[in-house]
Amino acid sequence: MSSNDQGNLICHQTHATLEQFWKAIDIWNKCPHVVNRRLCGVICLFVGKILNSEVDHNVIISKIRDTSIPTATSLEDDHILKILKEAEIQAEKDCNVSEAGAYIYFKKLLPRNYDKFEPCLELVIVDKLKNVALFTGLQGHSEQPNLTPNFPYTFCYLEEKSEIVLAVKNENSACISNVNWIKSQLFPKIIKWAETADIEGESNKLVTSSLNLVNIVKYNELYQHLKKKYGLQMVQIWPENTDPLKFVYEDVAIATYLLLLWEEERLQRGTPDVYQTFVDLGCGNGLLVHILNSEGHQGVGLDVRKRKIWDLYPSHTKLQVQSIVPSAECLFPEADWLIGNHSDELTPWIPIIAARSSYSCRFFLLPCCCYELNGQKYQRANSSHSQYMDYLDYIHKLCKVCGFKTKLDRLRIPSTKRVCLVGCARNYPEENAVNVDRDVKILIDSKTSKHLAVISREQTGCCLEMKGSVEEKWVQGIKIRGQGEKVRNCTQLHRELVEEILKMVAEQLLNKQELTLLSSNEGEVRLWNAGGRLSLEELASLIPREKLKKLKNECGGLQTLLKNNGHVFCVKCGYVQLKVPSVEALIQKKKPVSLQKSDCQRSVRSAPRKQKPCWFQFNHPDGCPLSDDDCSYRHTTL
Repeated sequence: MSSNDQGNLICHQTHATLEQFWKAIDIWNKCPHVVNRRLCGVICLFVGKILNSEVDHNVIISKIRDTSIPTATSLEDDHILKILKEAEIQAEKDCNVSEAGAYIYFKKLLPRNYDKFEPCLELVIVDKLKNVALFTGLQGHSEQPNLTPNFPYTFCYLEEKSEIVLAVKNENSACISNVNWIKSQLFPKIIKWAETADIEGESNKLVTSSLNLVNIVKYNELYQHLKKKYGLQMVQIWPENTDPLKFVYEDVAIATYLLLLWEEERLQRGTPDVYQTFVDLGCGNGLLVHILNSEGHQGVGLDVRKRKIWDLYPSHTKLQVQSIVPSAECLFPEADWLIGNHSDELTPWIPIIAARSSYSCRFFLLPCCCYELNGQKYQRANSSHSQYMDYLDYIHKLCKVCGFKTKLDRLRIPSTKRVCLVGCARNYPEENAVNVDRDVKILIDSKTSKHLAVISREQTGCCLEMKGSVEEKWVQGIKIRGQGEKVRNCTQLHRELVEEILKMVAEQLLNKQELTLLSSNEGEVRLWNAGGRLSLEELASLIPREKLKKLKNECGGLQTLLKNNGHVFCVKCGYVQLKVPSVEALIQKKKPVSLQKSDCQRSVRSAPRKQKPCWFQFNHPDGCPLSDDDCSYRHTTL
């Protein structure tokens, strides 16, 4: 970042326009939680237009601080207007902030962790006449840590110089950490958002508001509760090979969202005590089903394969091994909701199954991998969108054909694919169901009849059975996924292919020669080529396409293969270099078993040594930097 740093004033030369600058400010104003990890969200209490805009912004802040500001939970419009009047600020409530003028915001900031922080007020002044946006916390003298900086900081756009300027007004040395955070974390984000903003549409689509269909305060409280109730225990006992920190807390977040969504639905329908029923199609590890069952919702999870963790759930958690065949045999007229959570090949079928199950059936769908109705990979139709965004648009249109009023929302889960579709109601009266179903049949035929083919289980995990009538089986009996799970971690590749790719990568690293001076125990000194450092992207471009394709089919590609060979390569932050054997590493390996870190490490170190050949000894032009006695691997041929 090219910048001119003068104490608490930083100027950044930019190619962003004024319009893009305001889009960036709008993101920070509406979604501060995307940068400030102490926050779970924000509630805008008041937006008003400042009529006497000639008043200095710092004077406005000073006068507001001098008034009696109550707690953030009790502020209402009339009270805020009274505060502004006492501060001699002429303002009127106005939510149309798109016009030129100066506007003042009062916002309630919500903490992610209520044990450490309290909600607080934030004051924001957006002056589109002076191209200035000012932010400051109004936290008073709370003894708890601040949720947001409690001093003014300003972002300004200088049109004549094409600069974005950050100015921080803080004379309290105790707040130096907040000042550094604004400079090192927040300001670069503002610049990035401004320079990547879509000037023809909305702001960067990757940074949009989330949890629009549920109450953010209730969500945070319930998520923290469920996290303690289920998350901590599940992480400790997790028997699957997947990362529990990702999968457990992701399902806790999805469960939180559904529980609140369904609670709001019950209140709107006037049936607060009648809990919704559900079927989770492709339930996987079943944790989402377990939480929903435990919180009072009757439902069942279906999947083609049982997971290890199923045996650890209590009896009230209902999970079944069952193949889902899109047909009249797989309808769920008794279920209020169908759930598709990363349901892969089944994803486009869930709105159809819901539409044909009953008029009252709704669905929640969280797409991940992109599949068509015929079980093949979805082919992007709009090159101006990413594959994922284009697929979401496709599924959204499919839901409309199925007769659903479908809302899109963004979840807060540890995944890049976190946009869900909620089919909460129908867009047609029940007497028109026959006509809608006819449209659904036309859609199915158009997407499957011309492209239907037998696809091997090895290629996609699907099996298409060519039997049954179209009326009963919809697409001649498509069966989503077999019960076997293919190993896809680059461990099943042919050994010759693996060795060939490893040598190609090593050769490229060694070409960037970096000599290291080595000395042996006998005092011998020699030079050894430790090689350079290359990005995964650079290395991938040097490997033939057909070989990369074989790696992709084994899930993970080049990075996975190199990490599987961690005794040769070090892969970190997208870069690769040789992992040079060293005496220090040897000393660590030779520590007593009681000092090792884990049972896994103990088993590795207690295993017989010298069984595997030393890769460096047989493949590196300078051989292994360690002696035969010191190296953990075999230096001689058998």
